[in-house]
Amino acid sequence: MRRLGRPLFVLMVLSLAVIPFPVHADVCRGELPPLDSADLPLESKSTNRAMLRGQVELGIRHANLGMAALKALSFEVAVKNIRLSYYNLRFAGSGVELAIQGGRNRRFVDPILELADTAIQAAMEHIRYALTAAQGCNAASAAVGLERLENAIANAREAENLL
Repeated sequence: MRRLGRPLFVLMVLSLAVIPFPVHADVCRGELPPLDSADLPLESKSTNRAMLRGQVELGIRHANLGMAALKALSFEVAVKNIRLSYYNLRFAGSGVELAIQGGRNRRFVDPILELADTAIQAAMEHIRYALTAAQGCNAASAAVGLERLENAIANAREAENLL
Protein backbone atom coordinates (compact mmCIF):
# COMPACT_ATOMS: atom_id res chain seq x y z
CA MET A 1 0.00 0.00 0.00
CA ARG A 2 2.83 2.38 0.82
CA ARG A 3 4.53 1.71 -2.50
CA LEU A 4 1.39 2.56 -4.40
CA GLY A 5 0.64 5.74 -2.42
CA ARG A 6 3.95 7.49 -3.01
CA PRO A 7 3.87 7.44 -6.86
CA LEU A 8 0.28 8.68 -6.83
CA PHE A 9 1.28 11.58 -4.60
CA VAL A 10 4.15 12.44 -6.92
CA LEU A 11 1.82 12.31 -9.94
CA MET A 12 -0.64 14.63 -8.21
CA VAL A 13 2.05 17.17 -7.41
CA LEU A 14 3.44 17.01 -10.95
CA SER A 15 -0.01 17.44 -12.48
CA LEU A 16 -0.50 20.65 -10.50
CA ALA A 17 2.80 21.94 -11.82
CA VAL A 18 1.87 21.15 -15.44
CA ILE A 19 -1.74 22.42 -15.49
CA PRO A 20 -1.79 25.97 -16.86
CA PHE A 21 -3.76 28.41 -14.78
CA PRO A 22 -5.82 31.10 -16.52
CA VAL A 23 -3.86 34.22 -17.28
CA HIS A 24 -5.59 37.55 -16.86
CA ALA A 25 -4.24 40.32 -19.04
CA ASP A 26 -4.24 43.87 -17.79
CA VAL A 27 -5.75 45.64 -20.80
CA CYS A 28 -5.34 48.99 -19.07
CA ARG A 29 -1.58 48.54 -19.31
CA GLY A 30 -1.66 47.56 -22.98
CA GLU A 31 -1.66 43.78 -22.54
CA LEU A 32 -4.07 42.01 -24.85
CA PRO A 33 -6.16 39.15 -23.45
CA PRO A 34 -5.61 35.71 -24.98
CA LEU A 35 -8.10 34.64 -27.63
CA ASP A 36 -9.67 31.21 -27.71
CA SER A 37 -8.75 29.46 -30.96
CA ALA A 38 -12.37 28.32 -31.34
CA ASP A 39 -13.45 31.97 -31.60
CA LEU A 40 -10.96 32.88 -34.30
CA PRO A 41 -12.15 32.93 -37.90
CA LEU A 42 -10.93 30.36 -40.37
CA GLU A 43 -7.69 31.56 -41.84
CA SER A 44 -8.82 31.17 -45.40
CA LYS A 45 -9.79 33.76 -47.92
CA SER A 46 -12.89 32.98 -49.86
CA THR A 47 -14.61 34.82 -52.67
CA ASN A 48 -17.89 33.02 -51.96
CA ARG A 49 -20.44 35.69 -51.08
CA ALA A 50 -22.18 33.50 -48.51
CA MET A 51 -18.87 32.98 -46.71
CA LEU A 52 -18.08 36.71 -46.90
CA ARG A 53 -21.52 37.59 -45.55
CA GLY A 54 -21.03 35.11 -42.71
CA GLN A 55 -17.70 36.65 -41.77
CA VAL A 56 -19.26 40.12 -41.76
CA GLU A 57 -22.15 38.83 -39.62
CA LEU A 58 -19.68 37.38 -37.11
CA GLY A 59 -17.86 40.71 -37.07
CA ILE A 60 -21.13 42.47 -36.30
CA ARG A 61 -21.97 39.93 -33.58
CA HIS A 62 -18.64 40.41 -31.83
CA ALA A 63 -18.92 44.19 -32.17
CA ASN A 64 -22.32 44.02 -30.45
CA LEU A 65 -20.81 41.89 -27.67
CA GLY A 66 -18.01 44.44 -27.36
CA MET A 67 -20.57 47.24 -27.06
CA ALA A 68 -22.40 45.39 -24.30
CA ALA A 69 -19.12 44.85 -22.45
CA LEU A 70 -18.14 48.51 -22.82
CA LYS A 71 -21.52 49.59 -21.46
CA ALA A 72 -20.86 47.37 -18.44
CA LEU A 73 -17.29 48.78 -18.23
CA SER A 74 -15.85 45.27 -18.57
CA PHE A 75 -12.78 46.28 -20.53
CA GLU A 76 -11.07 42.89 -20.87
CA VAL A 77 -14.17 41.30 -22.43
CA ALA A 78 -14.70 44.37 -24.60
CA VAL A 79 -11.14 44.27 -25.96
CA LYS A 80 -11.41 40.55 -26.69
CA ASN A 81 -14.68 40.93 -28.63
CA ILE A 82 -13.52 44.03 -30.49
CA ARG A 83 -10.41 42.17 -31.62
CA LEU A 84 -12.51 39.21 -32.78
CA SER A 85 -14.77 41.58 -34.69
CA TYR A 86 -11.73 43.09 -36.41
CA TYR A 87 -10.34 39.67 -37.34
CA ASN A 88 -13.61 38.57 -38.92
CA LEU A 89 -13.97 41.79 -40.88
CA ARG A 90 -10.34 41.60 -41.97
CA PHE A 91 -10.85 38.16 -43.50
CA ALA A 92 -14.08 39.29 -45.16
CA GLY A 93 -12.26 42.33 -46.55
CA SER A 94 -9.47 40.12 -47.91
CA GLY A 95 -12.02 37.90 -49.64
CA VAL A 96 -13.76 40.89 -51.19
CA GLU A 97 -10.43 42.26 -52.43
CA LEU A 98 -9.65 38.85 -53.94
CA ALA A 99 -13.02 38.85 -55.72
CA ILE A 100 -12.38 42.37 -57.03
CA GLN A 101 -8.95 41.33 -58.30
CA GLY A 102 -10.48 38.27 -59.98
CA GLY A 103 -13.01 40.53 -61.67
CA ARG A 104 -10.25 42.79 -62.95
CA ASN A 105 -8.52 39.77 -64.47
CA ARG A 106 -11.74 38.95 -66.33
CA ARG A 107 -12.18 42.63 -67.27
CA PHE A 108 -15.43 42.83 -65.31
CA VAL A 109 -15.29 44.51 -61.94
CA ASP A 110 -18.47 44.23 -59.91
CA PRO A 111 -19.23 47.75 -58.59
CA ILE A 112 -21.21 46.27 -55.68
CA LEU A 113 -18.07 44.50 -54.46
CA GLU A 114 -16.17 47.79 -54.54
CA LEU A 115 -18.89 49.42 -52.43
CA ALA A 116 -18.79 46.49 -50.00
CA ASP A 117 -14.99 46.78 -49.78
CA THR A 118 -15.27 50.48 -48.98
CA ALA A 119 -17.84 49.77 -46.25
CA ILE A 120 -15.71 46.98 -44.72
CA GLN A 121 -12.60 49.17 -44.70
CA ALA A 122 -14.55 51.98 -42.99
CA ALA A 123 -15.88 49.53 -40.39
CA MET A 124 -12.37 48.23 -39.72
CA GLU A 125 -11.11 51.78 -39.20
CA HIS A 126 -13.83 52.49 -36.64
CA ILE A 127 -13.06 49.21 -34.87
CA ARG A 128 -9.36 50.09 -34.61
CA TYR A 129 -10.31 53.37 -32.90
CA ALA A 130 -12.81 51.55 -30.66
CA LEU A 131 -10.07 49.12 -29.58
CA THR A 132 -7.80 52.02 -28.63
CA ALA A 133 -10.65 53.65 -26.70
CA ALA A 134 -11.46 50.40 -24.87
CA GLN A 135 -7.85 50.12 -23.78
CA GLY A 136 -8.20 53.54 -22.15
CA CYS A 137 -10.10 51.84 -19.29
CA ASN A 138 -12.23 54.78 -18.19
CA ALA A 139 -15.81 55.90 -18.71
CA ALA A 140 -14.89 58.77 -21.04
CA SER A 141 -12.96 56.55 -23.42
CA ALA A 142 -15.71 53.91 -23.19
CA ALA A 143 -18.19 56.48 -24.52
CA VAL A 144 -15.88 57.17 -27.48
CA GLY A 145 -15.50 53.43 -28.04
CA LEU A 146 -19.26 52.95 -28.02
CA GLU A 147 -19.71 55.67 -30.62
CA ARG A 148 -17.02 54.14 -32.83
CA LEU A 149 -18.52 50.66 -32.50
CA GLU A 150 -21.96 52.00 -33.48
CA ASN A 151 -20.40 53.51 -36.62
CA ALA A 152 -18.54 50.27 -37.33
CA ILE A 153 -21.71 48.22 -37.00
CA ALA A 154 -23.54 50.59 -39.36
CA ASN A 155 -20.78 50.26 -41.96
CA ALA A 156 -20.62 46.48 -41.54
CA ARG A 157 -24.40 46.20 -41.96
CA GLU A 158 -24.10 48.18 -45.17
CA ALA A 159 -21.45 45.73 -46.40
CA GLU A 160 -23.59 42.79 -45.30
CA ASN A 161 -26.53 44.10 -47.31
CA LEU A 162 -24.34 44.54 -50.38
CA LEU A 163 -22.96 40.99 -50.25
